[in-house]
Formats: sequence, structure tokens, C-alpha cells
Amino acid sequence: MISSPLISVIIVTHRRREALELCLQSLLRQKSVTELEVLVVLNGPDKASESYLREQNVNLTALEKRLTPAGARNLASKKAKGKWLLFLDDDVTLPENYLLKALELLKNKIEILGGPDQTPPNADEFERALGLALSSPLATAHTHKRHHKGEKIENGNEGKFILCHLWILREIFLQNSFDERFFRNEENVLLHVLKEKAMLYSPDLFVYHQRKAQFSKLAPAVFSSGRHRIRSFFLYPNSFRPLYLVPLLFFFYLISLVFLTHTWVLFPLVVFFVLSLFFAFKRGGFGLGPMVLSYQIFINLSYALGTLYGIVESLLLYKKLGRH
Repeated sequence: MISSPLISVIIVTHRRREALELCLQSLLRQKSVTELEVLVVLNGPDKASESYLREQNVNLTALEKRLTPAGARNLASKKAKGKWLLFLDDDVTLPENYLLKALELLKNKIEILGGPDQTPPNADEFERALGLALSSPLATAHTHKRHHKGEKIENGNEGKFILCHLWILREIFLQNSFDERFFRNEENVLLHVLKEKAMLYSPDLFVYHQRKAQFSKLAPAVFSSGRHRIRSFFLYPNSFRPLYLVPLLFFFYLISLVFLTHTWVLFPLVVFFVLSLFFAFKRGGFGLGPMVLSYQIFINLSYALGTLYGIVESLLLYKKLGRH
């Protein structure tokens, strides 16, 4: 362990030892490994992962009582010594020369750095289809750049960055940190608060991110994103963007079709379906196109239900949560 590392890598994990091992192995294969320290928070009892981490002599914080992921990341950041904090999800792997690319980008006068995630090369067809759906504006709107490799380096913002690999100057982060009232979307809230900081988005700085291709695993994640996006609007009103309500409005529109008889009311549905087909088959071709289409529709519906739940929940809990 070096006394003054340039980079402090923070990983929060719980009962995902196999994914964690792959993540750490990819990290230790980086050529600039001597530039960093690794801090892992075991967010709850997990004997298998704890045994492995102690064997690897990783800087480990093992929690008996679970915190929100935001709280666990904040806890680790207080122990970090690096100039830069790199937040990694435990189910990502770093491509070759990831850190070397990052170090080159960090030479710019920036305070926050990020890029997209990509589907792992060994993924099955369902994971690849989901990855393509996530990169579609019809599924993730303006945040599709979190999953889509563009062509140029540009200024960053909360719509482009993803928490599975996010760089923030430690000095900046310790002045703000993640809002621990959020179980998900905490990075969006923080990046909104820090929107005046110098942010850089690089499409070539990407990680491989495991995909929750099973609908039973994808639904809770997307639902939670919608739910916590609404919570952020209640607690940070100036972060509100009407675009995030479009899936919910479309959901209500679909329900209204049961009661409406005029054929013209089908026009928005036809437009949505045509656009969905276009983006699905443009990305997935005839092989993956049908699955991409299914994921696009499923993501929109799951997000809509999450936003609906978030509205009801936030109205009931608004006073209890308190405005920030």
C-alpha cells in the first residue's frame, strides 16, 4: 500500500463474490496499478466475500448492518487518501489500459470524469440485446449516452455519467458526498448539485458491465430508478425535468385506450411502435431486433410504474424526508 496514492478505488459489494473477483482481477491487471489504493465496503454479512477479500489483503470495511449504497460509499470515501476517487460497481470489469486512458484525461483541468458502460464481450444474446436497448433513446431517453459509445469527448453532465465507474476529485466529493436518503440514483443528485464543476465525458473511457437480462432482475432495478428519480424532484425541485414523466404519461395513455373509441387516439401508439421498431432493428438487426424491442417496451413500463410509486410515496413521505 502506498502512502499517497493518486487514485482511491471504492467498491461496495454484498453477496456477489464471483463478480467481485472478476472486477478486482481486471483492476489489478491495469498497468498503472501502483498509482492506486483499493477500498472495499462489504455492505452486510457475507462470509464468502469477506474470506476472499482478507486473503487478497484488500482494505476492507465489513458492515454487520447494511447501509444504503450511498452511505457505504460515503463511509469509504472518508478513509480514502487519493487525490481522485474512482467509484466502481462490483459487477464491472475494466478493459485493458482503462486506467492509462483515464490518467491521460485527468491531465485536463477537470473535477469530474466519466464515460459509458458496455456489454461484456462474452455476454449471451439476451445480455447483448439489453445492452443495445439501454443505448436506445426510446428506452433511456437523453441518458442513453451512459451506455452508448459516441465519437467525441465532450462536457459531461448527470445525463451522461453512470455510477458504475465515476471519477470525482476527493476534495470536491468530501464537501458534498452522496445523499444517503437515496438507495438508487444518488449519483444523479450529486452531479446535479455539482453541475457547475468542470466535467468531462469520454466515450473511449468505458467499462464492461454485467447486464440484468432476466426480466425478474431488470424490473426492480428500472422500477427503483423511476422511484428515486421522483424522490429527487421532491427533495431537489430545481432538478425537475418533464422528460422523466413521459413513460408515466404514456402508461396512462395506454390505459385510456380501453375507454376511448375514436381511431385517431391510436396515432401516438402507432408512432411509438414505429419508432421503437426503427431503433430496435437499427441496433439489433433481424437477429436481436425483436429482443431489443421487448426490452425497450419493458424498460418504459417498469420505469413508468416506478415513477408512479415514487409520486405516491413522496407525497406521503415528503414532510418526513424533509427538503434538502
